[in-house]
Amino acid sequence: MEHVNLEDIKARRDATQQRIVREAAELADVVARDIPAFVQRELRRVFVEALDFSESLTDEQLVSIKNRIQSFSKELAETVKKELENGELWLDPKIEIKVGKTLEQHAPAWAVLQTIAQKTKALAVELGFPNTADLELVYKTPTWFMEGRYAPGMIEKYWNQLGLLREIEAELLAYETEMRRDALAQRWDAKG
Repeated sequence: MEHVNLEDIKARRDATQQRIVREAAELADVVARDIPAFVQRELRRVFVEALDFSESLTDEQLVSIKNRIQSFSKELAETVKKELENGELWLDPKIEIKVGKTLEQHAPAWAVLQTIAQKTKALAVELGFPNTADLELVYKTPTWFMEGRYAPGMIEKYWNQLGLLREIEAELLAYETEMRRDALAQRWDAKG
């Protein structure tokens, strides 16, 4: 085995983990900024499709609904951002490495993202919109630039960084295993 320093491997692992957590926080911010637009867009669609119900609303009721949507969106964005900023969500060793620009294959993150759709649907029910049982909502990260940040590129970078982390972890395990074997061989040789 070529001369490798255990501390160097650990430092590379730690730096890669920190980079992943930092980038996840950036992505969490992009998602949080997109949530109000998603909620507004989906509930506008529900409003327009619920002809009889929506036509029966007074202007005051409509303003009240829109105010509720705004406060709901803000609360949801804060909650989701906090969940997505959790580094353990992104570093979980059970996550299989994927390649791509979406998080559909990242079960823990995808579950958090789908709470956006689920809670938006629950808000539609709370607001009294009819036919919400059939409402199909799926939240996907934005595919356009938001304040100079591009979520698909960020996600692709995450998958690459996670792959690098797994390689470093394998290198660390191999190094530690070799050190243990060497120690056992020396012990064997030293004891009569």
